[in-house]
Amino acid sequence: MHCLQFFVTVNDVPESHHLRDRILDAAEDYVLSGGYSTSKMLSTVAQRAGVSRPTIYKYVGDRQAINAALVERHLADFLPDFAQVVARDEPPRAHLISILTFVVDYARTNKLLEAAVRDAPDQTLPQFTLYARAAFEQVRTFALPVIEALTAERQVDADAVIDWLCRVAVSLVFTVGLVPTTTPDEVRRHLEVLFDIPALLSG
Repeated sequence: MHCLQFFVTVNDVPESHHLRDRILDAAEDYVLSGGYSTSKMLSTVAQRAGVSRPTIYKYVGDRQAINAALVERHLADFLPDFAQVVARDEPPRAHLISILTFVVDYARTNKLLEAAVRDAPDQTLPQFTLYARAAFEQVRTFALPVIEALTAERQVDADAVIDWLCRVAVSLVFTVGLVPTTTPDEVRRHLEVLFDIPALLSG
């Protein structure tokens, strides 16, 4: 596995990129302050960014495109840290637990996801439950090489593993159950028990 790193200076970045970033900065501020579910996103973001609505459409797009661009920015921040966790030298069981613990903690502390769930749960939660396939497929694009490497010496369906891990992560992020899972340490302990269940059932 390898990571591509791109190094650019401020002077190398086109003005259109700076303008797009300014629009997205204004959009994120607006979303985090409670504007996720309002109908005035475009006009408010235009005002805060100091641009016109047509400029927003030109450099980012409509409201849906803005939301997608914000998710992409947060994913870009997530992936380098995720790559560090993936690069750890651990046995497969411990490695999967470390990865899941990191993902759950990241999702729970992500301000954009918190705002979306807080302000528009009827729009957000179905994307991780009733219509979760699209999210799972996005996870698969970067998780498949990891799972294939961890299961290389075993005859395991990688897609089934990814599907199961996604379901576990979604459950821990969005539900409150019988076992305390508020902190990363609690999540890790719960996952250690969860990973031992197959051994109990095979006896």
